[in-house]
Amino acid sequence: MSTVGLLLAFGLSTGLMAQSCDIGDFTIDDISERVVVTNASTTEEAPVLMTFDGGRFEVNLPPGGSRTFRTLGTVRYSMTVYATGTLPEQSYRQSLQDLRSQLQDLSLTPEAPPAAISDALTNLYLVQTALAELHGDNYSQTCSNKIGTGTESQATATWTEAGGSGVWVLSCG
Repeated sequence: MSTVGLLLAFGLSTGLMAQSCDIGDFTIDDISERVVVTNASTTEEAPVLMTFDGGRFEVNLPPGGSRTFRTLGTVRYSMTVYATGTLPEQSYRQSLQDLRSQLQDLSLTPEAPPAAISDALTNLYLVQTALAELHGDNYSQTCSNKIGTGTESQATATWTEAGGSGVWVLSCG
């Protein structure tokens, strides 16, 4: 690891361990950047991997739970959420592709009620977005963003029921 990499890793680990170390009126909170990760789902636990320039952290967020990560000298973050509720022999990608096909068929059914067609099209958008966020492993999806300077960055994962199944809807802001 390069000298710069070691310095960044040291700064990050020091910042995470000393989250509210007090030196007079100056605290680590004054110089650290924060990313708040929230599981906005009401039913599913979110297995989350947060990746920063100098580290990776795994956390299982219960429905409605959140966690704040503090970093020093970090410019970007990525949130990866792993699939839940898929069959062992079927990848998350395959379950999303199957769901997409079902929703496409429903949206094109002339005898379907207008409300069902509208729901199918809404869910189809969510499924297509999730497919675009998938990793090569076919079991997780990711979003990323720059860390806001002087503000808390927000990352949210929401399990959304769609067509009898579900999909993670991610937001990294």
